Parts: sequence; structure tokens; C-alpha cells
Amino acid sequence: MSMNTTMNPHFATWSKAFIKYCDGSSFTSNREAPVVFNGLMYWHRGRPNFDAVVAELISHYRLDTATEVILAGGSAGGLAALLALDHFAQRMGTSVRVTGLPDAGFFLDAPNVSWQYDFRSKFQEADASMWNSTLSGGTNLACLKAQRHADAWKCLMAQYVVPHIKTPYFLMNSAVDFWQIQNIMGLQCMVAQCSSEEFSLVEHYREAMLAALAPVTASVANGLYIDSCFMHEQDVYYCNGHLPNESGVGLHSGNCQGWLGEKVEGVSPQQAFLHYYTSNGKGWAPSNFIIDLSPWRLSSACASPLVAPGNGTGVHDLDLFPRNAEQHPPLHELSLLPHKVDWHPRLHKVDWHPRLLALMIGVALGFAVGGIARAARARDKSNSDEIDVESSTSAMLKKH
Repeated sequence: MSMNTTMNPHFATWSKAFIKYCDGSSFTSNREAPVVFNGLMYWHRGRPNFDAVVAELISHYRLDTATEVILAGGSAGGLAALLALDHFAQRMGTSVRVTGLPDAGFFLDAPNVSWQYDFRSKFQEADASMWNSTLSGGTNLACLKAQRHADAWKCLMAQYVVPHIKTPYFLMNSAVDFWQIQNIMGLQCMVAQCSSEEFSLVEHYREAMLAALAPVTASVANGLYIDSCFMHEQDVYYCNGHLPNESGVGLHSGNCQGWLGEKVEGVSPQQAFLHYYTSNGKGWAPSNFIIDLSPWRLSSACASPLVAPGNGTGVHDLDLFPRNAEQHPPLHELSLLPHKVDWHPRLHKVDWHPRLLALMIGVALGFAVGGIARAARARDKSNSDEIDVESSTSAMLKKH
């Protein structure tokens, strides 16, 4: 969203709308009556609010003249970008190129260190008691149609929704997202302070994340960027100033290094997405699927110096195939959790897309998970008109 043409060379002149959400459900809720708590009324109408904002942007800001729109978000906004993507694309119509850019929203359905599915339970309980998201059709409709009523909650979690998304998207995520490690796994150690047993648990989580992301590769229109950095969100450029770095010493530049900092196979998130966006539609491109196969403790991507913004060219010329098969085995040969663990299937049992199988020796997967961001470039190429809708879940770039 930066207007700095040096930092953001391709999208700086696009108009933007940044939309806050406050329903707690990533814009999926639609409950007619308020929830009363401690004498106060709380309204959960995320999907109607999302639709109202889109209607406002169309009626007052000429969103309907856009030829390209990027619906993006980070964290809860990244999840929202996935859950609402097909719905939004249908609203925009077939004449508009709609692309999703979800970052750090792929919250894994996994147990905590006590083998309890507490995170899943939170979605189930919130939907039943407050959100009414699944019954009201506030999430991906194809997913809801495919699930039994008792399993409708799955359509609020990214890994169960991605097989049903028809609109192209570029997903970014850390395989060891520190928010997930702390809040889903319940593991509170910080890098250098982790025990060997805790390191092992994090590594199992990373491998489970890779397995769950396999369906993203089923469409050549999609893209992925995954790193093994202990951080949250790659689509931002700010310093959180409190996380230790990879060695556990000093302040980790974390999200400061995100968009322009960490480099997987020499490619930053900014370079990877721009290459994907400017080359998409030209057939299967291994360079649109980039993944760091290194264990999180050994990844060199997270301590990279800042890189200059790229123009999207040259990425496809990189050698994305590991040179040392012992250090980087094929995904289907990775040894994961013990067989008795049902939440973490072995990768060789995953139904990988045939095109990905052809790339197994050197994978090029790539990823992205609050705020939704949307970018739109209009047909009229005169002056740019910036739209700032104060929010933390959506951003609209629109060029007049």
C-alpha cells in the first residue's frame, strides 16, 4: 500500500481503501440479534459490513470502473481475504481481474502441546454462539456445500477452504508463524530459549503446515511464498521491536524485514508477489511457488539484509532446485510425526497436484495471513485518486 515509488514500484500509484473489521470473525458473521454481555450489546454483522463497504466504493469511488483489484490482508485479514475472495470476485464481475493476497491467515487446525484442539473449538463455539457465519453463508459457499452440517465450521479455517477457492490468489505464510506457535500450539519459548523437545514440536508443526498447503498448488493460477521465519505477516514493513532474532540475541527486525527483508532462494516476498502478479496467466511457473525447506532454526532467509524492491523480472531465472539432496530431500520423503498422530499426515500420502510432483526435488511453493487489503487499477489512466477508508482489514488501490 505504500505510496513510495521506490519501495513499492508497481503499486504505488494505485488507489487504496483500508477497511477495519471489528466483528472478530474475519468478515464472515451475520447475526440478526446482538449478543448481550455485561449489559452491553455487541453486533456481529461482518459480511453485511463488508458488502456495504464494497457498495460504497462502487457508488462513490468508481470501483466498478476498475480493471484489476487485489484483495489482500494480514493475519485475521489474511483469513478474511481467503474466505471472502470468491464472494468479492463474483460481486466485481468477470470483466475485472481479481486476485487474492492473503498473508499470515493460514491458521492451522492443529492440537496444542496437550493434544487438545482448543483453537478449533474457539471457531466452533464462536460461530454457534455469536457469529452465525456458516448458517448465514458468510464464508466460501462451495466449501459449505461440500461439508456436512456438523462440519460446516471447517469453512472458517483456511486449510479446508483453499480447495474450493476458484479466484486466483498468492498465499504467504511462515511455516512457523510465531502467533500460531504461541496461540495454537501453546508453546511460549522464544527461539534461543527453546529446549530440544520444544524445537522438535515446532519442526513437526512446520511440516504439518507444508502438508496442509498442498491443495494450494492444484491451480496454476495460484502462487505461494513460505518461509521458516519465527514471525507473523510478510506483507508489512514495520518494526515490532520486541522479538529476538534467529540467534535469540538482540531485537529481531521481524516484520521490519518481512516484505523486503527475508529471502527464500534469494527472493523477497515483494519480489515474489510482483513476479507472480505480472507473469500470471502464462502457464505453470515453478517460480510462483517458493518455499523454504530449511528447518526454522537453520533458515538463513530470516536474517537477510534488506533488499532493493524488485520489478518482478529475473525471478523465473533463479535456480530453485536444491543442489544437495541430503540437505533438501523431496517433500514426499520428509519424515514427519509418528504414525499415531492423526493431525499430521505424512507428505507422501498427500494428494499433491501432478505438476507439483514433477517439481518434487526442488520445490517452488510460496505463501501468505488483522487487515484486508484490496488494490484496483482502473481503465482510465489519468490522475490517481487515493481512497483512505480507515480500517484494519481492507485496502483498496484504485487508479483514475
